Amino acid sequence: MNRQLRDLSLTLLFGILVAVLINKFVVFQSWIPSESMYPTLKVGDTVFVGRVYNPEKLKTGDIVVFKPKSREDKLIKRLIGKPGDIVVLHEGKVSVNGRYLKEEYVENNMEDFSQIYVVPDDCYFFLGDNRA
Repeated sequence: MNRQLRDLSLTLLFGILVAVLINKFVVFQSWIPSESMYPTLKVGDTVFVGRVYNPEKLKTGDIVVFKPKSREDKLIKRLIGKPGDIVVLHEGKVSVNGRYLKEEYVENNMEDFSQIYVVPDDCYFFLGDNRA
């Protein structure tokens, strides 16, 4: 009986260790706290997110979970611009470096908003899908 208990304990310990390592280095769980990504993601949805180790592989349109330096909590947004990109928001449309994005996923566009952003080095430009 002691051997079985020891084997069971070792198996449980190994399983917990593997789960912690996966959560730390491979994938983590996050939940959706607001409607900023509606209709793609809804409040209360749970998502499993792969960790990014090479930011150069990120593409415009990717959904990213990140923690801004200015906040304690994580945000979930869509990547629009990468370092050096010029992002233009005009009459509900978004262009990056002169090319308009096809954004069928956008809900409640910002039709009366116009702005130009130059994304600084080591920074990224994100927007939610529910933009109003």
